[in-house]
Amino acid sequence: MFLYYILIRPLEILLEVVYNLALKATFNYGYSIILLSFVINILILPLYNRADELQSLAAKREKGLSTWVKHIKKSFSGDERFMVLSAYYKEKNYSVFSQLQGILPLVIEIPFFIAAYHFLSGFIDLPGNSFGPIRDLGVPDRMFSIFGVTVNLLPILMTVINLFSAMVYSEGLTGKKKVQLFLMAAVFLVLLYQSPSGLVLYWTMNNVFSLLKNIFYKLKGHPTARYVMVTGCAYILMIFAAYLRAYGRKRLIYMAAITCCIIGLTVFYYLKRNGKIRFKFKVSECNATDRVDYWLGIICLTLLTGLLIPTNLVGNSPLEFINLGSPFNPMRYIGTNFLLAVGTFCIWISVYFLLWKDRVNNRILALQAVLIIVAAINYMFFGKNYGTISADLRYDSEPVFANREIIINLTVIAAVAVVSYFIMRYRKIRRPVYISVVAAMIIMCAVNIININGKYSEFEKYYDPDKAVNKKIIHLSTGGKNVMVIMLDKAVGLYIPFLTAEKPEIIMEFDGFTWYPNTIAHGTKTFLGAPGLYGGYEYTPAAMNKRTDMRVIDKHNEALKMMPRLFSEHGYGVTVLDPPYGNYQEITDLTIFDDLEGVDAYRGKNVFSEGANETRAEFIKYNDIFRYSIFRIMPVAVQKYTYDNGYYFDQISSNELYIGNNGPYMLCHITEAIEISDNKDNNFFLMDNELAHNPLILTKPDYILGETEGEMYHPDDCVYDNEGNSLDLSSDDKEGTYDMNMYAMLCLGKLFEYMRENDVYDNTRIIIVSDHGAGLKQFDDIGVEKSACLLMYKDFNSHGDLNSDNTFMTNADTPTLAVEGLIENPVNPYTGNPINSNAKSEPQNVFEMPWHLLNDNDAIIDMDEGHIWSVEEDIFDQDNWEIVK
Repeated sequence: MFLYYILIRPLEILLEVVYNLALKATFNYGYSIILLSFVINILILPLYNRADELQSLAAKREKGLSTWVKHIKKSFSGDERFMVLSAYYKEKNYSVFSQLQGILPLVIEIPFFIAAYHFLSGFIDLPGNSFGPIRDLGVPDRMFSIFGVTVNLLPILMTVINLFSAMVYSEGLTGKKKVQLFLMAAVFLVLLYQSPSGLVLYWTMNNVFSLLKNIFYKLKGHPTARYVMVTGCAYILMIFAAYLRAYGRKRLIYMAAITCCIIGLTVFYYLKRNGKIRFKFKVSECNATDRVDYWLGIICLTLLTGLLIPTNLVGNSPLEFINLGSPFNPMRYIGTNFLLAVGTFCIWISVYFLLWKDRVNNRILALQAVLIIVAAINYMFFGKNYGTISADLRYDSEPVFANREIIINLTVIAAVAVVSYFIMRYRKIRRPVYISVVAAMIIMCAVNIININGKYSEFEKYYDPDKAVNKKIIHLSTGGKNVMVIMLDKAVGLYIPFLTAEKPEIIMEFDGFTWYPNTIAHGTKTFLGAPGLYGGYEYTPAAMNKRTDMRVIDKHNEALKMMPRLFSEHGYGVTVLDPPYGNYQEITDLTIFDDLEGVDAYRGKNVFSEGANETRAEFIKYNDIFRYSIFRIMPVAVQKYTYDNGYYFDQISSNELYIGNNGPYMLCHITEAIEISDNKDNNFFLMDNELAHNPLILTKPDYILGETEGEMYHPDDCVYDNEGNSLDLSSDDKEGTYDMNMYAMLCLGKLFEYMRENDVYDNTRIIIVSDHGAGLKQFDDIGVEKSACLLMYKDFNSHGDLNSDNTFMTNADTPTLAVEGLIENPVNPYTGNPINSNAKSEPQNVFEMPWHLLNDNDAIIDMDEGHIWSVEEDIFDQDNWEIVK
């Protein structure tokens, strides 16, 4: 794996990026493979040219030495021959490395072959897609059969082209060299004959490119023939561009760009052929000092993208990057991404330097320094306000790449580039700057690594991986009273009319439920909105700030424990699942419930660990953190495209869906954890679930997890309720959030159907509530849209279609609704204060601030970085919203 991540995986990433860009341009898998081959060959053409030059020099040198070598071999034998040959080679400065120069093209070709083979043979989009006469790009082409024997035509065509290319290239070479080339063609035929036709198509186009390149070089003495060849190929590409399946403005942009490039190429070549353009490079050989400076610069880039940015990313939230199924230190992810950075910069980028080190001058090294400085500035000073990023490297809302920031960024880049170019040309300045930067980055990385290791050590102390794996932990009885409170993190209550209009069956599945649209949470983040939901009005941010005698962490834990303790003390069997941020840990610390008798607390991942599939999540952490680093060092104008809706041009991320911790699997299979007893026991179940939290576009109309084939299901980029009101779904974030809310409602509908079938629906009080909304600017009439949360309530023996009630509510009403009529004169067991909604008679404060867990010793929620809003009665009346701070 070490060699894979250093040598092969960087090339696979390059292939993925180029292929995905080609696919966005052509919307055709076959054309994308052709473009992939063309672009990759253009990129590595300088390497092959230089390798061919060195091979040619090696061949000439061997030829010059051959007379004496033959004489020595004829005149001597055994050890004497070896000693004389060694002395002769030493005298002529001919070494083993000089002999290896003859196979440089093959050495370069092997890693690219392995990368392309691994990438295209396992590419999940190719199976089932055709291209011209190729029925399925994911399997051998099987064009025809002879006497019942299936023949794969494409590998044969590839080999024929390869042989033609070898014949052109080998003109003038020795018979031994020609045999080697023909044998290589045969080897590729054997290796690729049974390979997927998509891979063979790629390699066939490589051979076509190689053939054209060899013909071009053989026409060195025929400029007119060269010109005809170049222009002919250019206009073939132009015809190809005309068939791009992009639409509207995008098609025009593609066509204009490709046409301008082609016309420019032909004009340039015409002028150069006729001597109108001449290049004169004053090249000074790269000395030892320059080589040291180059490698210092490469170390800077490697540390920045492979260690500093990844450790900052993981260090901000280390526990989010832990796989609860088989936990290990997230530094392992950083290690693999560091290897990718080493492979990219120290190996493959440096191949160009090593092959051309005799042509590298001080100006090129100054440009290298400029690129490094610009990359560091982009990371440190720009792109910091995109929102909260999750462990799957997606921001909680779609980043806004403002034109103003783009202009400022480009201006700063231009100014810094000019100044640093003239400064970094001086060797006496360049090296101290590099050494200082490397030292600073090593120190910062060390601090981040210590922080990550410390957090993981704390996690190991309280995490029990074996607790409740695949057990029936949710207890319901047919004869007693059951109370079920389900917190759907980030669920949007105002979607309900649109969800029910599109899927009317939800109305019947939510039999007896009341939806409260006029509902807010007291915060726009979980750590602000969840305490009130769990503990009531004593635990809203404003109320907690009035209690300065306790730390915020203790008040948060108290809120999580209030209802479980209350119900337990009144004879209920209590189960708690995934309480958010117990003990202010991202992977919640369940030990806070240890002092409560009759309360069982679990993590959902442990309950459903056998069925959870975290392939995509693990792949992202092992491979895409480096892509995230590249995204962060890019100019802001380019970041929008490198972000790629959070996929970073990763085929696995964009096609394979994550079913894991606190995700779809848990809620949709929750019935597997339910145990129904035929007795009169009372039960209380309290859970948090993140199904609605992360946007994900689903396959429609069934809203199932799978490939997103239903992009055109909402052709107007909006959905409508039964009154004709529209909901904007014009971005992936908006559509993905809507889809996951729909998915959550459908999963809950299945749960309720299961409860009805098992006679535990009527005797169960159910509350569906969220800690905050999404804030995607879909509801302009609400002051703080992200505070508009979900609240749905079904009482015992309640029946009838889903209806709405416009009473002003907050999610802090949850404890009052849960205990109403069950516990006489309920009081908070920690404070002794009555549990009710009387505090709602006053205006309610909404805290809006960036996400971060507070320090352990903080007594209040410091709002220096945020705002406080006040609202009462009607959240849809803008006049009712007032900013307090």
